[in-house]
Amino acid sequence: MTITLRQESDARASTKGTSLTFQELDNNFIDILNRTELTVEGDSGNAQLSTAATDDRRLVINGAGGLTTAVTSDSTGQAVLTLTQGASAADFQEGVQPGTNIDVTADSTGQVTVSLEPIVDDIELKDYKETIHALGSTDTPTLTVSNGNLQSVTITSGLTLSEFTDAEPGHTITLIVSGSGTVSGSTSSAGNAYVFAGGNTTLTTSSIISILFDGVKYYASVATDFQ
Repeated sequence: MTITLRQESDARASTKGTSLTFQELDNNFIDILNRTELTVEGDSGNAQLSTAATDDRRLVINGAGGLTTAVTSDSTGQAVLTLTQGASAADFQEGVQPGTNIDVTADSTGQVTVSLEPIVDDIELKDYKETIHALGSTDTPTLTVSNGNLQSVTITSGLTLSEFTDAEPGHTITLIVSGSGTVSGSTSSAGNAYVFAGGNTTLTTSSIISILFDGVKYYASVATDFQ
């Protein structure tokens, strides 16, 4: 390796006599370090930092738009650059586009909700189970289909069924009832009345009520006397 001090062909060099001060000698070596060429290569293309780059010869890579950067050293002393794309609500919402029966929304906390309303037909299921949503102990439970189609409740003296809070034609709820008494229906709309199969409204210790809303009425069937 040949080191040429006081290179006069460079605009930054100056002509000096035979003796150099320690500072001048240090400046020569700093100049050598500054002249080190750095080539940056990517998956496609490459670029070489010019000698007119920053004085301390740094390659600075800043993140933006949810992308963050981190630089570390591995066991061999090589620099490792890590790029991380943040899964922000805006990034996710932009990546998932709404369409027919698909709605994509983001709330103020960054939570992204993808709502699907598919129509499934000609499907065969095997070995599946439903979640049982527990309504607790109450004689006047609030029935919400989005909590699940299979729900349970414990009553004290009787049961009053309200209309579904999110009712749509075709919605059903199967209600597992613990406790005895009489069941009745109470809806805010006179047209959305409850009608009971066979007029049976008697509940025993354990009963199951199947409810179907057709958009006009709530059809309920009470099953008891499980042996």
